[in-house]
Amino acid sequence: MTEFGQAITLGYRNSFDFSGRATRSEYWWFILFNVLVGIFAVVASAFLLPSLLLYVIFGLATLPANLSVQFRRVRDAGGSPLWPLSMWISMVAYLSAIIFTMSQQFRASYDIVQDPNRVFNEPTMNNYQSTETLLTILGAAYLVISMVCFVYTLMVTKTTEAPGK
Repeated sequence: MTEFGQAITLGYRNSFDFSGRATRSEYWWFILFNVLVGIFAVVASAFLLPSLLLYVIFGLATLPANLSVQFRRVRDAGGSPLWPLSMWISMVAYLSAIIFTMSQQFRASYDIVQDPNRVFNEPTMNNYQSTETLLTILGAAYLVISMVCFVYTLMVTKTTEAPGK
C-alpha cells in the first residue's frame, strides 16, 4: 500500500507518464493532497489575491499530474484511458457552453440597459432555449462519464495473468 508522502511524490514524478499504472491508495492519497492544498489555496486567495487567482494557478500547475494519475488509475482498474479523456473533453465543452451562455445573457442585459423599451424577439428567446438544451445535454454527458471514471477509481487493481495459469 502506498503511503501519503510516497503517493504525492509518485503523482508529481509521473506527471507526464500516461502509460503506467496507479494503485487505489496512490490515487486517493494524491487526490486528498490536492483537495487539501486546493482548500488552502482558496482560503489564501481570499486574503491575499483577488478572485481566487492562487487557486487557478494551483489548478493549472497540477493539471498534468492530475490527468496522468487519473489515466493510470483507470488503466490499472482495467478500463480504457479514453474514459478520463472523454471526461475532461466533456468538462471543457460544458464549461465553454456555460461561458458562452453567460456572455449572451450579459450582452442581452447590456442591450436592455441601453434601450429599456427593447422587446426580445422570438428568435432570441429560441436561442436561449436551445442553449439551455445544449447545457443540459453536455452536463448530463459529463455527469455520466464522470461517474464511470469514479467507479473505475474505486475498482480493485486488475491483474494480468498469462494464458493457461
